[in-house]
Amino acid sequence: MVKSTSFLPGCFVSLACQCNGQVNKTGTVVADKAKEEGIESLLQFWNADCKIIKSLSGSKAEYRNIRWNKDGTLLATVSDAMRLWTNDGQLLYSGQSEDLLWGIDWVSECKNIITTSEKGNINLWTATAELLNKIP
Repeated sequence: MVKSTSFLPGCFVSLACQCNGQVNKTGTVVADKAKEEGIESLLQFWNADCKIIKSLSGSKAEYRNIRWNKDGTLLATVSDAMRLWTNDGQLLYSGQSEDLLWGIDWVSECKNIITTSEKGNINLWTATAELLNKIP
């Protein structure tokens, strides 16, 4: 159940929820409507009461998709790079991409991450954001 709360202007591109023991954490993404409107890409971490615990900006593109790993300790995001975050919003690793990334998911028991890009490439990454393989 999503509780109502006030949001920043923009549109949601991706929403990922996870339950980790006693605390529900939600990683949410608000993407920019348009650069000319001055709304920047934003990654937000919320608690179970819909209170923002951390807001991050600075990506060169909107965060297209986000996925928690199986135990809810790492959040993988895609935009201009594939990034891995702790569940409290600390950036751990960042892997650069030649083109914008769109899809993302954890594979191999959460040891690797697979992404897709706007140019149709499929990338396989380690859990430390190192590119293992690229299929054009």
